[in-house]
Amino acid sequence: MKKLFIPFILLSYNAAFSQVGVNTNEPKATLDVAGQASESSISDGIIPPQLTKENLVSKSQTAYTANQTGALIYVTNVEENSTDARVERIIYPGYYYFNGTQWIPFQTPWIPLTNFNGNRSGVYLYSLGNGKERGLREKINFLDNGRIGFGTNTPSTRLHLSNMRESSESPSTAVIAEKAILTIESFAGDPLTNLKSAPIIKMIQARGIGTGSGGVIKPDNNDSMGGLEYVAAFGNHNGSRALTAAKIDVKYRSDIGSSNQNNSADYYFTTSEWAGDDHTLTTRLSILHDGKVGINTSAPTTNLYVQGSTGTSINNETVSSPSTLSVRGKSSVFVSVNSGSQSITLTDGVVGQRVVIVNTSATNTLTILNGANSIIINTNEGKELIYYQEKWYSLS
Repeated sequence: MKKLFIPFILLSYNAAFSQVGVNTNEPKATLDVAGQASESSISDGIIPPQLTKENLVSKSQTAYTANQTGALIYVTNVEENSTDARVERIIYPGYYYFNGTQWIPFQTPWIPLTNFNGNRSGVYLYSLGNGKERGLREKINFLDNGRIGFGTNTPSTRLHLSNMRESSESPSTAVIAEKAILTIESFAGDPLTNLKSAPIIKMIQARGIGTGSGGVIKPDNNDSMGGLEYVAAFGNHNGSRALTAAKIDVKYRSDIGSSNQNNSADYYFTTSEWAGDDHTLTTRLSILHDGKVGINTSAPTTNLYVQGSTGTSINNETVSSPSTLSVRGKSSVFVSVNSGSQSITLTDGVVGQRVVIVNTSATNTLTILNGANSIIINTNEGKELIYYQEKWYSLS
């Protein structure tokens, strides 16, 4: 009785001043508990009520209401599968407070990482979605080398985003279409008429940025200024034999003049092909700084340059009897007529396509059978033709 009576007297005395002190005669708050640091045998601290998640589920709906907002407890065990919304955020042992409707964790979601990911250190931010902590692959990681990973704990670039699969999903059951890695939306609804837009993504390339009067060092000629590369995994799961499916690249073109100021950039669209273990990248479309557009070539020499399927836009053909001639992907065809005057039918025409047919024979003429009119190409002559409504028309 004596041990209970003395604290009661002390609490009553201090309560007269609306402040309570434990181990102190000068409380500095409503409740001020002073530790006894010099007493090595005394365990200092305050222990709130200790309950399990199961205990809280068993509490009636009237046990905790808005009147209990701010109540503090320590949860010792979380092994309870319950749909009770009051405890859905209780996912690990620790301190929790009641916000009037739900128990909220005290712990910060920022967790320090040491000796992690190849002896690197950093922090990660975990998710509490769906009432549970996500697995490590779904955390946001900030490593001490400046790399940030979303959905991956091994970011390989400054910013690395990885598809976040649910822990219960296997690669074959994951709904990938609903889990895009990145969505960028500038605004929703109708824009204001005076709204000024800016690029959603801006890429800036420089070999180095100086300090003071150093300025920026320009890229070297033909350096990549940025782009998009699409890679599909091939072989084992870690992508050791990754397949580059397509690439969009912008390359820097340095001014060759003395002023070194009129620099420009070219656009290249590239696809890839596999033949056994050989992998090749081929430019399918190029747009140069001066307006020249090339198909199947990275170096167009005219405003529209279509490279032939055989690797050149200039083809040599030999005709010794009436025959057909494919002009798909060809801009110029040189025809050698070997046996008397001959006729040919041009196939694979595309509306608007232009092709130059040159008769290299010195003695025999060449007739285009599917021309809108009679198209005869004399010896050592050429004609430019254009295709429209299944007929070829002469432009020269």
